[in-house]
Amino acid sequence: MLKKNSLLMLLVLAALTFVLAACGTSSDNSNSSEGTNGSEPTTETEGTSSETEEPAETKELLVGTDAAYAPFESMDDNGNIVGIDVDIVNALAEE
Repeated sequence: MLKKNSLLMLLVLAALTFVLAACGTSSDNSNSSEGTNGSEPTTETEGTSSETEEPAETKELLVGTDAAYAPFESMDDNGNIVGIDVDIVNALAEE
């Protein structure tokens, strides 16, 4: 009985250790000043005109889809992929 309880306590302690380890943070804080996408943080200044600001950096968004399931996505007559999935991706890209 004592051996069975000791084994159970050991298993519970091991499971608790794994759960708490998963909740921790890494000690490497080198990315703490960077943005969420790994780019350098941007600072906004008040009172700057649009003429003096540099053009916004463009980024490429790569999306995979299978255009066989209308109305979510399908091919139109010109070979373009259209549908609700494309509309959602375009809205996300604008943001």
